[in-house]
Amino acid sequence: MRITQLQSDRTFLANIGILNEKLETANQQISSEKKILSLKDSPSGSAELIGLRKELADIDQYRANADAGNLYVGIADSALSSVYTTLTTVFTKGSQATSDTIDADGRASLAMEIRSLRDHILSLANTETQGRYLFAGSRSNAPAFSISGDTVTYEGDQVVNQIKISDGVSVQQGFAGDAVFYPVFDAINGLLTAVDLGDVAGMHAALSQFSTALGSINQYRGQLGVAQNSLTDAMNEQDIRAISVKSRQGSIENADLAQAVTQLQQMQTALEAAISAHSTTMKTSLFDYLG
Repeated sequence: MRITQLQSDRTFLANIGILNEKLETANQQISSEKKILSLKDSPSGSAELIGLRKELADIDQYRANADAGNLYVGIADSALSSVYTTLTTVFTKGSQATSDTIDADGRASLAMEIRSLRDHILSLANTETQGRYLFAGSRSNAPAFSISGDTVTYEGDQVVNQIKISDGVSVQQGFAGDAVFYPVFDAINGLLTAVDLGDVAGMHAALSQFSTALGSINQYRGQLGVAQNSLTDAMNEQDIRAISVKSRQGSIENADLAQAVTQLQQMQTALEAAISAHSTTMKTSLFDYLG
């Protein structure tokens, strides 16, 4: 009789332990709203969650890269827009200098204005953001252009760093500015030389170069527009991808609260029933033992 009761007690304690563990699991699922609390709850689900979290981290990095690329492209486009406007003003000043009614002093004054406008374009060519000179290629830690007298020199290189904005898709982190700015500075320098000399024919020849310079700016801005569209498409793609990944993640780890509450109530009922049944058995066994 004592051995049978000992076995019964051990079985009772083991069952109580299992019920308490299930009860605690249900409580944790309700409080955390997660159905996977540890690796043992679902080894395959836990492994998939690790992969999904890695994928979300990649998406976040792509988004950050796209944001940075969007900033660079936007600022570069704004700078080139200002260059275009300023260059048209230079053209206007140069056209005024060709007039037969203007004297040497008037041309000297116009030359001074043109140099001031040229210096403004130079500052735009050396546009810098977040410590990066946008038009210097990969040499982005130093100004893209320098000037000596009226001669402007490109100090950057042709290497353009890329940043990934999606799987297999990259955009430029900076721009090689010599192709777009050299025609601009060459046209201005030719105009200044002619204005300083009072060479009207030279002024007309220099002004004829401005259409090429303005065209190069528009062409480059068109390339920036293509990059802008790529960035927008990539960001939309990452948003859709993130929604899909988070949905799958939620289906794996998020608890069904209604189901968890029902399980909690069932565990509590089962625990109370087990304790009540064991108490009854203990009393009956004691009465039998006492006779």
